[in-house]
Amino acid sequence: MSHIFMARKVIEALDTLRKGDKIPITLRPLTTTGTVQDDPFDEWFGETLNKLIPEFEVVHSGPLTTPDIILRDRTTSEIIGIEVKKVDAQVGGKDSRGLTLD
Repeated sequence: MSHIFMARKVIEALDTLRKGDKIPITLRPLTTTGTVQDDPFDEWFGETLNKLIPEFEVVHSGPLTTPDIILRDRTTSEIIGIEVKKVDAQVGGKDSRGLTLD
């Protein structure tokens, strides 16, 4: 399995969750998330991939470590890293990342 095929499988798996133009996500309340690095979205993303693509092993790198998630094909042992980026508009709609990408 090629790395591109693995990435495509992730996109296709997440697309199965689509309800209209949105993917419904249930996150923990902000009061229980701790720091910015204690990210419930990263956890949701990893847990969801683990359920949807059981042939991939999902490994979380941990806080302040990149990539956020490593996927390993259990058959071929090929790996890809996924860096999860969240974009949330500030008050007034301003981009919280300053219109930049890492």
